[in-house]
Amino acid sequence: WSGNNQTIQAEESDGQRAEVCLTSGGAHLSDIIFKKCSIGKETARGLAQRGARVILACRNVEAADKVKDEIITSTGNSSVVVKKLDLSSLESVRQFANDVNRSEQRLDVLVHNAGYANTFSKQVTGDGLEITMATNHYGPFLLTHLLIDLLKRSSPSRIVIVASELYRLARLDLNNLNPVQSFPAYLYYVSKYANIVFSLELSRRLENTGVTVNCLHPGMIDSGIWRNVPFLFKPVLKLIIKGFF
Repeated sequence: WSGNNQTIQAEESDGQRAEVCLTSGGAHLSDIIFKKCSIGKETARGLAQRGARVILACRNVEAADKVKDEIITSTGNSSVVVKKLDLSSLESVRQFANDVNRSEQRLDVLVHNAGYANTFSKQVTGDGLEITMATNHYGPFLLTHLLIDLLKRSSPSRIVIVASELYRLARLDLNNLNPVQSFPAYLYYVSKYANIVFSLELSRRLENTGVTVNCLHPGMIDSGIWRNVPFLFKPVLKLIIKGFF
């Protein structure tokens, strides 16, 4: 699922420039209370350990501040900041992108990690979009578009999109781009499929710009994303997951 492969490493601040990395997600309140492994948090920690300036883009600022303090304590890197971002809101995405474009001179790595999954409860955002697709795909799509010029000016730079092998359970219906009547749990798989297709096309369009695009399956990690699944259905979900992995 990757485009042109190019390794980007954060350099120590010994006269070399440090990378600026932005990662979404990683600060769900349940991740802190129940000590679950958050992909976004561990990604941010790894980047901070390598000397990068890390921007945590999270909906829950209070939880994100706790994660920031934890990362600073464990890595000794104080260049970790929190900015509010709700990917289900297009207005929040635009405000966040404007903030980043004003405050940052460069952006070397953009990590799309934030995700949303539900089972039965159908929800529509204030923009009229189905909430799973809005959070997992349309929000990241818009954010990438709004930050792409900054990424190009910072080249070589990279966009990393966290998808899932669960896309194999889905199909894309291009005649129904806002599936508000679809089964919410199924739309998680659809959103991951959309992530992959987006990555492939974005990689093609950014060829020879110095911006590479990579999409990945992180493996099965208890990140808390399925915390909304009713207890009785969790054994069924585990069987489905084992069947694919």
